[in-house]
Amino acid sequence: MPHMDGQAAFPPRVRLLALDIDDTITGPDGLIGAANREAIDAARKRGIEVTVVTGRRYLTSAQKLAAELGLDGLIGCHYGRALVEHPSGAFAARHCLAPVVCRRVLAYAREHGLLTSLCADEVFFFGVDTDTPTVEPSMPLAESVRDLGKVLDERGHRVMSMAVSGAGAEGLRDALADAVAARHVQVYNQRAARQGQVLAVVLDGSHDKGTALEEICRARGIPLSEVVAMGDSEADIPLLRTAGLGVAMPWADEHVRAAAGRVASGAWEDAVAGEIAAMLAWLGRD
Repeated sequence: MPHMDGQAAFPPRVRLLALDIDDTITGPDGLIGAANREAIDAARKRGIEVTVVTGRRYLTSAQKLAAELGLDGLIGCHYGRALVEHPSGAFAARHCLAPVVCRRVLAYAREHGLLTSLCADEVFFFGVDTDTPTVEPSMPLAESVRDLGKVLDERGHRVMSMAVSGAGAEGLRDALADAVAARHVQVYNQRAARQGQVLAVVLDGSHDKGTALEEICRARGIPLSEVVAMGDSEADIPLLRTAGLGVAMPWADEHVRAAAGRVASGAWEDAVAGEIAAMLAWLGRD
């Protein structure tokens, strides 16, 4: 049954909100706006559970936002490739990149002179050499290293993600087309806001934000049909499609909006708030 605004209706019962973090509940400043925060609190007070399924690593990042929101239980991190019990910080699952894929990414980056990073053991390692600008990470648990190959020698089986940026980064997906087709790897091309260029993020291909949501719902005993998910990026498409209803942010690319049942309206600071208010009204709980 369509909603009166012409978009898909909210489920008749909603027990879980599954939210992306960056550019969904947060704005360009990385902070959760007051309207979104208050709406999330209102949903929880009405008996709707809340989780996050984010591209962020857990330590110092997703952990902090989950604490701010007062969340409890499994959350998805590393683009859904890790499941973490919050607030204990215990990892319930990790789905890492195969070392052979990591080596291929590093070889492509070196060939094209791209800035390269990888995340292993919750630490971001940024590669620096004489051919590329020095990366000075300002975030905690981050290191600049001269040779990412040595990091792979030591932590190659524990790499959650790799990323490359610069001219030619968007070609990495084609370079890994065989691994993508075999579901050994997934590559998300996203726009790096500060640099205005493509950031290609490489992850395990057998899991995603959708499979993370399935695991979270299984642990909580909640049917997927009773979930509303919200997101804005290509990485959120599996999340939006897996939930009973997916809601895309108004600034999402067209193919992301096409994967959702609804498209929110509003600005960075209140689009999520508007959808939560509409959901509570639809459920007759406001």
